Amino acid sequence: MSGVRVRSARSTPSPRPIGPAHAAGPARRVRVVLASALATSVGALTAVAAAPAATAATTPTPEATTCQVVEADASWGFKESFRSYISGSIAHGEWETSGDVSYATPEFLFASSAGEVSSDGSAGTVPVDGGIHFTGHDGLLDTTVENPSLVIVDAATAQIVVDITGVSMEDAMAGDATAETLTEVGFVEVDLEGMTVTTDGDSVTLAVEDAPTAITEDGFAAFGSYEPGTAFDPLSFTIVAECPAAASPTPEPSTSTVDPAAVDVDPPAATTDNASWLVWTGIGALIAAAATAAAVVVLRRWRRGGDSEVAP
Repeated sequence: MSGVRVRSARSTPSPRPIGPAHAAGPARRVRVVLASALATSVGALTAVAAAPAATAATTPTPEATTCQVVEADASWGFKESFRSYISGSIAHGEWETSGDVSYATPEFLFASSAGEVSSDGSAGTVPVDGGIHFTGHDGLLDTTVENPSLVIVDAATAQIVVDITGVSMEDAMAGDATAETLTEVGFVEVDLEGMTVTTDGDSVTLAVEDAPTAITEDGFAAFGSYEPGTAFDPLSFTIVAECPAAASPTPEPSTSTVDPAAVDVDPPAATTDNASWLVWTGIGALIAAAATAAAVVVLRRWRRGGDSEVAP
């Protein structure tokens, strides 16, 4: 049809926009650079903060050592009711002590300079050379308790171990006077809950006042008269021992989790004092500042490049 102009359906290309949409490529690169710089700064500071902890040495807890007893004293009444029975009007008896065992009313006293104990009071054996000889009923009752030892089982428990020689009342009444000896009998159990352990240089002192005691099953079998668990007199003791000089423990370096390549500096020797920490903090700050400065330079260059693209 004449006089009619036909336009193409294909749209005319739009002019290239000016502004943020056009700068998307450079802006993306700048963001990448800034993100990289920030990551470098944070990574450096994190590595610096972790470096002293990673290189620090751990000191192992010293183990208990075996110490030699130099002096030990104990007081124990055995059992008050038994002493009263022996010395009373029924048995008309008495007791005699020997060796390093003596008697001062109302207790038997024990002394020793032998044996060994652990430095933490959790084990040990302190022997005493001596004993107690009980007699009564015109010789029908004849029992000797000797060679007592304090055996520390753990920090809360001990036993008084003794040798017992005697004739039971039943045998004596039947006319059999043959004595029987039982050795190393765990006679009574001692409650050490109240024991104290004091260290002074290479010396350690174990002490307890009026620790409860009770006869054991083995004690009942050897001594008779009292059922297992029956309370005997409380025990008090003081043990002084000398321990070997403690060797300086070798530090055990901890396992480091820091990648040496992540920090572009040579770390100083491991230390935990404040001066070293300040040095590490300063190094981290310098690394962070350098990374930030690099990001600023890139940003300025991008801005100059963007201006040249939008100029007519």
